[in-house]
Amino acid sequence: MGIDTKESQAPGESQPKSRRRRSRRRVVCFHLATMIVVLSPLVLIEAVLRLFVAPVPLVLEDPYVSFSGLRPLFVLDSTGARYEIAEERFPFFCYQSFAAAKD
Repeated sequence: MGIDTKESQAPGESQPKSRRRRSRRRVVCFHLATMIVVLSPLVLIEAVLRLFVAPVPLVLEDPYVSFSGLRPLFVLDSTGARYEIAEERFPFFCYQSFAAAKD
């Protein structure tokens, strides 16, 4: 007269604890898998763009601003004997100098 416990449960009774834990684990894994599937194209596109697209150069100075005022390219040095490139122009010109007085 052994009664099988699976068949004897009434429809309103709760499931066994291990079955609830397994179903909860399944739901969590399903949510994680869904997030991975949804986010993987975005991560893939980001990686491809970072690898194959050159970054925009960081320009700190606007080259057209220097044309708004009259600032000479060559200025007298501290001794007053030579003209040299002004310091604010060093990013755009190599250092050069020449004598202030012509012979």
